[in-house]
Amino acid sequence: MQHLGITRSLVIGGLMTLAMGLLSNTALAQSPLPDEAAIRANAPASATFVYAVPSVTTTLDYQPYEGDANRFVDIPLESKLILYDPTKLAGQGCEQLASLTDLKGDLATEWSYSGDRKTITFKLRDAKSEYGNTLTAEDVKWSIERTMALSPIAKFNYFSIADYKKEGAVTVVDDRTVQINVNSPTALDVVENLVFFAIIYDSTEAKKHATEADPWAVDWLKTHTANFGPWKIADFQPGQQVTYEPNPNYYGERGNITKFILRAVPDASTRRQLLEAGSVDWAARLSLNDYKSLQNAAGVTVRMCQSPNRDNLVLNLKNDILKNDQVRAAISMAIDRQAIVDGAYLGFGKPAVTGLSSYYSYPTPDATYTYDVEKAKATLAAAGYPNGFELKLLYSPSRPGPMAQQSAILMQSMLGKIGIKVTLEQVASGTEFSDRFLKGHYDAIVWQEPPLIADPYFSAAIYNMSGSFQNSFGFNSPEYDQLVRDVATTAPGPDRDAKMSELAGLGVTAYPVIYLVDDVFLQAHRANIAGYVARPDGEVYASELVKGN
Repeated sequence: MQHLGITRSLVIGGLMTLAMGLLSNTALAQSPLPDEAAIRANAPASATFVYAVPSVTTTLDYQPYEGDANRFVDIPLESKLILYDPTKLAGQGCEQLASLTDLKGDLATEWSYSGDRKTITFKLRDAKSEYGNTLTAEDVKWSIERTMALSPIAKFNYFSIADYKKEGAVTVVDDRTVQINVNSPTALDVVENLVFFAIIYDSTEAKKHATEADPWAVDWLKTHTANFGPWKIADFQPGQQVTYEPNPNYYGERGNITKFILRAVPDASTRRQLLEAGSVDWAARLSLNDYKSLQNAAGVTVRMCQSPNRDNLVLNLKNDILKNDQVRAAISMAIDRQAIVDGAYLGFGKPAVTGLSSYYSYPTPDATYTYDVEKAKATLAAAGYPNGFELKLLYSPSRPGPMAQQSAILMQSMLGKIGIKVTLEQVASGTEFSDRFLKGHYDAIVWQEPPLIADPYFSAAIYNMSGSFQNSFGFNSPEYDQLVRDVATTAPGPDRDAKMSELAGLGVTAYPVIYLVDDVFLQAHRANIAGYVARPDGEVYASELVKGN
């Protein structure tokens, strides 16, 4: 039986495991953190919290999906079966990335597996929605089936990443017990229930607003909430602002925030100025220069926390030159990743080490990235290109961000040292950039991998596995695919860690893509905010926060 407060399993497998543990859990430099005890001791009974974000959705529902705007709006609602629980990790998850074993119940109090792990049984807590309706197993069943029916992202996660049954995925045992059924078990079967689209709705209320033409109450849920989490919607101005107020029936503990305003401020510099002036309490998605300057700003705290996101150089293997393993190896060896972190990222990040993020916990493989210009020249010559070749490199400030241009310029110079003549092409439109990537219309591209679930299996499966819709670059390795499947089907523990290590090493020697930087989540907020817990989605859970005077 899996209960609340489960702790991370510790695997001691020799010096290599220890080395990776030290690497993964190293504290990241940041401005001094607030005195949490002092803030809590002097905090008022209630407070208003204003969060400035780049965009707010035009609908409260997750369909149609509007990117990060959905995450900003939907994640604070919580109302999930489970949540990440990094409270026992270093820096409350800031210095140690939460894993599949760092979970706690939200609407579920506990969960257990059948002997064949094809059925997960959840026990539900006594929770009520803002309408006073008590949570039941029927709510869970209706909500998951709604998500499966409406969301392409959810369908991909449930049926391609995991292997939920397409018919009979959810079984009601009794009012307080519900089961999820899978065809074949994976390590992500439980954690699928904490992503942004996994909201459990008050189906009793929602069904009142359903029609024959709209059985899932889509029209009503565009402008209303019906959940069991800490918030209800007090006011919604589509595309501009959402005002949350407490669900009066919420079961859990909370901080002192009694009004939570999510405000769209499209310009990053304006968000920074509002934060410095104290007009907002938290500002998301600022420029790296803004974060750098705010580290020394009075009354502001900047946090740099571990992230599962990675920035990379994708080489299209449909190009006859780039499909050569030695060519990709030479390109990787010619790139000074530390120089990219220092120059393009202003020190916010870590040089990539292997084919998996160094923030995941696994034993360090023998194969790691190296920077060796002379060896890169020799490898390129051995591949048949002693004088190099011409290469067009695509980049966009939309992904991974403004640092993409400086990264591209630095790589242009670095690859020039081994004879590769790089031409840069910038794509301003994020939509066009994403479209060109997904259609494979590039030779080389600066890209980012932000996994929806912070786990090596998800990262490898959605980006590099053959057949993945994001593998537009033609990498196809049966050995790599098998290792990904092995990681998927092995329960957390030493065996899975060993397979992750093997996969991380193969990512270096096979070069599905060239990883550059292991990203960090940057958080900028007023220094009178306490209670922040760093989860792998990088978002802010306002119900946990305490705002001081």
